[in-house]
Order: sequence, then structure tokens, then C-alpha cells
Amino acid sequence: MNKLLLVYFQLTLTVLALVGCTDPQLHDADKAVKVNSQLCQSKMDFTSSVVGPYTIKIFEPNDSKNPDIWQGPVCVQSETKKVECGFELSLIKSVKPTTDMNSIDIVVFSGSNSHTARITLANCEIKFLD
Repeated sequence: MNKLLLVYFQLTLTVLALVGCTDPQLHDADKAVKVNSQLCQSKMDFTSSVVGPYTIKIFEPNDSKNPDIWQGPVCVQSETKKVECGFELSLIKSVKPTTDMNSIDIVVFSGSNSHTARITLANCEIKFLD
């Protein structure tokens, strides 16, 4: 629990900037998330899942055997490596594919506030849904 609180305090400003809570000018929070394919080369621990031809990596799980929170970032890689993008998202609660399997929904949180980002897998576009 103490480690989680420490992570919370260290990353609160980052998460708030990502979801556009600290500045009304950032209402279009999609532009606040940095996309960086080099994040996919990280040597940190990660959890991975497969959605169609894409592998999704979520870095720095709180528990390597049974994670329920990840510090981030998130990486999307296609089987052919034509698509490879990393997203500087943190304090991640869940990553789930959409019903059409063309996108993933990522829930990030800060305190009692949570927000959902949708990433279109084929082109790495990100959009916050709330």
C-alpha cells in the first residue's frame, strides 16, 4: 500500500496533465499524450496480451503474478512491426479490447477519478472518451 501511495504522489501531476484536469486549455487531452515508439524497447517488467494481430504491453505491474495496476507506459506492436507505438500513460487500471477488436480502451486513474482512453490499433490514434 505504501508503494502504491508513493507511486500515486509521484505520478499525480503526469496523470492530471494527460487527462486534462489541471488546465481548461487541455480539454482536448488527446494532444497531451505523447506517442513514442521507443517506449516499446523498454527493459522494464510488463504484462502482455494479444488483440488480433497486435501485442499490447503494459509496463511496470504492481505484482508480477497477479497485477491490478500498472505504472505504464503502454505499447502497441503489430505482428509485422508495421505498427509500433508507445503511450506515456500511467496509473493504469485496465486495458480491454473493444467489441470490434480494432481498438483498446485503457482506464487510467488518479485518486477517485478515472478516465478512459481509446487507442485505434491500426494507426495509433488516441482519444479520451470522458
